[in-house]
Amino acid sequence: MGECVYSLKIHNVRIMDWIDEQSENIYKDFVRAVAKNVRQKRIRASKTVEDIAYDALQHNSTSFYNSAENFTHNKHFNLKHLF
Repeated sequence: MGECVYSLKIHNVRIMDWIDEQSENIYKDFVRAVAKNVRQKRIRASKTVEDIAYDALQHNSTSFYNSAENFTHNKHFNLKHLF
């Protein structure tokens, strides 16, 4: 019999690997868009990073918030943060 669909190769690229890579790229684009929207909303509300980190998220430092807002160090907001 032929190869399993999951191991199907086109031009030496496994289809499922390609789909996984595309899904990851779409997810990262989505997370970046959420972070951009959070930043814009914070700025429109005249809030500082400290205001949000300490009051809304109850974090002791702004490190996580800065990383999530700028999508650095692979940090991002989750639904609980945005609720």
